[in-house]
Amino acid sequence: MADDFAEKVLQRVVSQVCLDFGYESIDYRALRVLSNVLREYIATMGEYSRETTHLAHRSKVGTQDIISAIQKITVLKIICLSLIPKMLLFL
Repeated sequence: MADDFAEKVLQRVVSQVCLDFGYESIDYRALRVLSNVLREYIATMGEYSRETTHLAHRSKVGTQDIISAIQKITVLKIICLSLIPKMLLFL
């Protein structure tokens, strides 16, 4: 039941973002995919934030831990995007 509620909240957030970007409607399959991407992003941020907190020998996640998680995700995204053209050369 909590998973259903969380899924509905994520879908609501994604729907609102799409509306804010000027879309009038969204296919349900696309909504589910974008909701899953958002869920994974939030989960990854939580994992990276906890990891940073643990490495600093603290028990509570702080603002700086969240900022570090966002920076880590950004760096990983840049690395992955830079590798795609190189990977396509092998196809």
